[in-house]
Amino acid sequence: MADKRMQKGLAALIEAETALEIGEGERARTKVAIIERSLENEVLNLNVLAQAALLEEDLKTAHDTFLQMRNYPLGRLKSLYGLAAISIKQGNFAKAYEELQELSLAYPKAPYILKAQFEIGVRLKKYDDLLSLLKPMVRYTKLTEPQANHHQAVLLYEQTQDPLSTLDLDAKKALLEKAHQLALDLVPVTLMLAQIYKIHDQVRKASKVIEKTWALSPHPLLALAYEGLEPAADALEHWQRIQLLASLTPHHIESELMIARVALDLKMWGQARATLNRLGKNNSHTMASCRLMAELELAEKGDETSSRRWLEMAFSAQPDARWVCNQCHISQETWDLTCHGCHAFDSLRWI
Repeated sequence: MADKRMQKGLAALIEAETALEIGEGERARTKVAIIERSLENEVLNLNVLAQAALLEEDLKTAHDTFLQMRNYPLGRLKSLYGLAAISIKQGNFAKAYEELQELSLAYPKAPYILKAQFEIGVRLKKYDDLLSLLKPMVRYTKLTEPQANHHQAVLLYEQTQDPLSTLDLDAKKALLEKAHQLALDLVPVTLMLAQIYKIHDQVRKASKVIEKTWALSPHPLLALAYEGLEPAADALEHWQRIQLLASLTPHHIESELMIARVALDLKMWGQARATLNRLGKNNSHTMASCRLMAELELAEKGDETSSRRWLEMAFSAQPDARWVCNQCHISQETWDLTCHGCHAFDSLRWI
């Protein structure tokens, strides 16, 4: 009889947990009496009731039930995780972070706790804590070493951006140099590091960091920064400098657009037209290349009709590259450490 009662209780528990997983809180609650009568474990009953209340957004009932679970040794950790979930739903991230930290002391290897800590820590800008979490995350979650290095670079960069930071320029430079070594493709790091090198009259170093990043992730802001590092003696020197940068990623659309733009600035009409025509042959005309072609038609020939036609074509051309989240695929114009759509950390790539 005891064995049958146990089997009945376990079956009810499985049914309750399945109901919770598929979003049927009321159905889960109908199994509580059987679980209580058969298994005689108050923690199991309270957990089903708390999870059902949480599922149905009854946060007060869920909170009170999770608090009851804290009175039982076996329910304390489950209670903390539930309370953290409620704090997150209420937007109280500081409290959630404290609860997750307490959980991590008992379960330092639990992947879901490490991930939750990291996600909340990003919101709270706990940069030192986040940096220390990366090593255990590589060991106990699916985070790879290269991903952890990229995350570390982003966090180091963010430390230099904090308006409340007391870091001086040299300290920021040291952090950015480390970040650049960890993630050569991280455009914001390169732009700021190049700016600091320029302030220190280290133009060659500034050029080198931009060249390394351009080779991996060409970006129009990198091209503008590269041009502005030092004044060219003449148009030829300016052109040769741009050709050098473009040669690192030959035939890349950003290189072609840079060449076309600079050729226009230098009134090298033939070079500008040849470059833009090359984009057209590859069916790679973008909104930016159409606008450049419109500018060329007007500057070289004074042809307002053709210029207007190219501007109209820009509306149906391929969109220009943007920062795109590799999680939700939403695009945004500016880089940030998290996606503006799904809030994923370090998920934006220039494509």
